[in-house]
Amino acid sequence: MNMINQYNDPNKNGTGKQGRRDLQGNSHGPYVVPVPFVVKESFDESDLTGGEYTLTETYGDNIGFGIYNNNTANTLTFTIGTISIPVPPEKSFYGVFETEDTITVTGTGLDFDAFVEG
Repeated sequence: MNMINQYNDPNKNGTGKQGRRDLQGNSHGPYVVPVPFVVKESFDESDLTGGEYTLTETYGDNIGFGIYNNNTANTLTFTIGTISIPVPPEKSFYGVFETEDTITVTGTGLDFDAFVEG
């Protein structure tokens, strides 16, 4: 088995973005495993301005977004770009999205905790 455990690209992965990827291999040849996202910021309902949260950190092409709806009775809906997703009471959601500048959260009696990673 041909294995290379870690590869540091002097050209920043050829993407112009700082980071590291692990180059691994198997009997079919080498493949690249992206390094996972890291949490860069978190917010809750008190951080919204007009129902929106504006990202404060710098991100690449994609972000990871997680939210937990603490409300015991009401569904909330968040929107990133053109994608709106409802989150039922006492449930959570996590997904990867194309990076946008703002995240909108709407609902009655908002009570949530959210994080953004990239």
